[in-house]
Amino acid sequence: MCYCRAVTARAVARMDAAPETAKRALPPVKEDPNPQGPGLPPEPDWVGQYVRRTLLKGLVALILLVAGMAILGRFYTAELLAVTAWVNEQLGFVGLALLLVLTDAVITPVPPDLLLIVIANTELAQRWWLYVPTLGVISSGAGVLAWYLSSRLGHTRIPTLLFGRFRERNAAVVSRYGALAVALGALTPIPYSVTCWTAGLLHLPLRKLVWATLLRIPRFVGYYLLIAWSTHLLD
Repeated sequence: MCYCRAVTARAVARMDAAPETAKRALPPVKEDPNPQGPGLPPEPDWVGQYVRRTLLKGLVALILLVAGMAILGRFYTAELLAVTAWVNEQLGFVGLALLLVLTDAVITPVPPDLLLIVIANTELAQRWWLYVPTLGVISSGAGVLAWYLSSRLGHTRIPTLLFGRFRERNAAVVSRYGALAVALGALTPIPYSVTCWTAGLLHLPLRKLVWATLLRIPRFVGYYLLIAWSTHLLD
């Protein structure tokens, strides 16, 4: 009888120790260091690198813009004036403003700086102090429109069809920087319209969005003055 009890006690002890042994035998579970999903670098490093790389590209683009306008103004003055005059005749300021709404509320292959080049080299330059800040205000309103459309259409496939991979990239930027990301989009080559759409998808409060979009006004004025100056740089 004592022998049976001893055998039973040893068996029970082995059963109790089995889970602990199994736990020791299993390899530790490694947590995914990247909450952004598979195939992407960890969020903090990736987002920071993306912003720094974009700012560097913006500086390079600014230098190329100055150099390009200086060359056009010095060696291709007649062609520059002819093209900008034709665009102004076809569109006028109202057409330029509508094109800007499409560019900044949705997305088009027309960068807003081309509109400033038209103003700087046509009769519109005589009242640039009115037209250029007005374009800045329109661009700010277009960003708010993009935010509104995104908040209404975010559950559809439209954002993905319009922006593709740019949507995921800007989502990481907006998630990390909030309204500052919209400010970066307003001032730098970070896509402005995509950033405003992403802000709507992530439910960034409108009051935080508006102040950031207003930075489009000094951005337009600054770029216009730079374009007008560089056009005559080599005269």
